[in-house]
Amino acid sequence: MGDESAEHDTSSLSSVLAKGFERFYRLDPAEEGAEDLCVRRHPNGLLVLSLAPTHRLVRVGAEAIKELCYRPAMAENEAFGKRAKGGATVGPKTVLADVKL
Repeated sequence: MGDESAEHDTSSLSSVLAKGFERFYRLDPAEEGAEDLCVRRHPNGLLVLSLAPTHRLVRVGAEAIKELCYRPAMAENEAFGKRAKGGATVGPKTVLADVKL
């Protein structure tokens, strides 16, 4: 086995998320300035949360992210079954992770 890169192929991830997912945008839910979110919803009910293209961390010239630590309550939460029992309930002010710039 060779040395595997920790970087992900974002072009293939983008193409997967573009197929069959409906996009919804939440503009600055925390009202702190340019922290827009994107929620992608699959017809089977799966939700994928991401940063919107207008979020301050993904803009051209933004500071590089040095560290990303998921909150233990979110990282250890596991959903199972058809109705995703045990899954986390998140709201506009739920903190999922801490980012160090």
